Formats: sequence, structure tokens, C-alpha cells
Amino acid sequence: MKSAIITGVIGQDGSYLAELLLSKGYEVHGLIRRHSTPCTQRIDHIDDANFFLHHGDVTDTLCLSNLLREVQPDEGGNETVNAGTDKEISIKALAELVAEIIGYDGEIFWDASKPNGTPRKLLDVSKAKALGWTYKTDLRDGIKLAYEDFLRRLKQCK
Repeated sequence: MKSAIITGVIGQDGSYLAELLLSKGYEVHGLIRRHSTPCTQRIDHIDDANFFLHHGDVTDTLCLSNLLREVQPDEGGNETVNAGTDKEISIKALAELVAEIIGYDGEIFWDASKPNGTPRKLLDVSKAKALGWTYKTDLRDGIKLAYEDFLRRLKQCK
């Protein structure tokens, strides 16, 4: 049986991808950040013996390496599938987009004399598309939704 690890499984796109892969006979492992109170409403309805949740963080290399060793998604014909858009945005353009969405009217400083150290990256989503998956929320709308969610949660904390 092919297996998949979805690092953003409780997000909108991750939950859609989990459903799609389960419908195609995959064993799906979802990663939920352990340092947050997970909002699992997008996946609570998934009742499948091949769906597993793991607590961890995508930024924790030990956590990811242990999960990869346990699940072994690259063995038995399995492959890595990137889920996202096939669109690029520079860090500068991303910063400007976030500033626009949150209403930041300050200045963003760029020091062109310092190399940014990041090579050009473009996600190859051809495998995800071949499986029938496409993103549901574009970057602008996703940032706006995330910011609105942040503001809503901030109000709940007061």
C-alpha cells in the first residue's frame, strides 16, 4: 500500500489532499503541531483505518526523520508529492502582499548589498496534479484568511 505524509493535514488543502489520497487507497499520515491546540474540524469526519495522526512540527528535523523512518513513504513505489501551487513569489513581493493585507503602512527595508542566500525555488506539483489534486485557495486569499483567523483568536484570548 502506498503511504503519504501530509504536514498541513488540518489545513484546508491538507484535509482535501488526505481525503483524495484515502479515496485512492493510500495510507495517510498527518502531522499536527504539538505546541498548539489543534483545530481538527476539517478532518474530524474522516473515519478510515488508513488515516493516522502524529504530533510534531515540520521545523523539527528529528521529528520529521523519525516519522519518515516509521512511515517509509519512499519505499515500495511510494514517492514524494508536493502540494501547493506552481506559482512563484519573491520574498519581497510576499512581504509587500502581507503588509497590504494587514494594513501595514510602514516602510519595508531591503539591503540589496547582502545576498539572500536562498536559491530560486519552484514547487513541482505535477505529481499532485496527476493524482487529481489542485489547490483551493490562492496565496492572497490564504493570507487574508489566516490573518482574519489570527484576529479572531486574538479577540478570544482577551
